[in-house]
Amino acid sequence: MGFQALQIHKIQAQCADLLFPHCCSSLNGNTQLIVRWRKEQEYYIVRLYQDLIGDWIVTQCWGDSTCSDSTVTHTVARSYQAGRNLLKEINREQKQRGFRPAKRDEIQLGFDFN
Repeated sequence: MGFQALQIHKIQAQCADLLFPHCCSSLNGNTQLIVRWRKEQEYYIVRLYQDLIGDWIVTQCWGDSTCSDSTVTHTVARSYQAGRNLLKEINREQKQRGFRPAKRDEIQLGFDFN
């Protein structure tokens, strides 16, 4: 793997550390969500999850996979449904910008640390 490809992989991994859940489980009937979009080399990833305090968080990460620039934001949603509504709005915006849903190539591993 070349230096630039390694740097791109490192940046995407940093975003992944922030966005990917430890497990894809249901929390009180509300499912954690991860949605990814791509447009050429640009990516946009959104995760809806519940933090340790119980707040629903919408985390957004976007950037260009050919350079080291990326941005991450966190938004506290009033409820799970408010987070889902924000995700729907983001989906509409990304489609208008020419982004398309990206397939997931990674494998979610369930580790038992007991």
